[in-house]
Amino acid sequence: MVISMQPNIDAGESHRILIVEDTVISQTLAMMQLKTLGYQADCANHGQEALEMLAQKKYSLILMDCQMPVLDGYAATREIRRLEADGFYLDRFSLGSFPDHIIIVALTASLMSEDREVCIAAGMDDYLSKPVFKEPLAKMLNRWLGG
Repeated sequence: MVISMQPNIDAGESHRILIVEDTVISQTLAMMQLKTLGYQADCANHGQEALEMLAQKKYSLILMDCQMPVLDGYAATREIRRLEADGFYLDRFSLGSFPDHIIIVALTASLMSEDREVCIAAGMDDYLSKPVFKEPLAKMLNRWLGG
C-alpha cells in the first residue's frame, strides 16, 4: 500500500481531529503535521477540556496524550467510552464500520508492551509514540479515516 504524503484535501474537509496534549511544543508539532497532511485540528490542554469540546463539536479522531494534569488520557478515554455507551454521541461520530465510535489514538513517550495493554484496556483504538512523525501519523490516519 502506498501512503501519499501530499495534503489530503478531501479528508481534511470531512474529518476534524482533536489533539489532547498538555505541552505547547507537542500541540504545535501535531498541528503542523496534520496541516501538511490536509487535516483540520483543534487542541485541548487536558482530558477535561477535551470532554467539554466533544460536547460542542464533532471530531472524527482524537490524538490523546496519556499523561496530563487535571484529567489524564486514560481517564478521559474511559469517560468518552462511557458516554458513547450511554448514547451521548449517538449519530455524531459515524465512521464506516465504527458507527457512533470516535477513534482515540494514544500519544505516548513509551510503547512498551504493558503500555500498549493499558491504552487498549482504557478504550483507545491505536497508539503513536512521541514525538509524532509525519509518516507514522499519515499511515495511522489512512488506516482509521481512509484517504
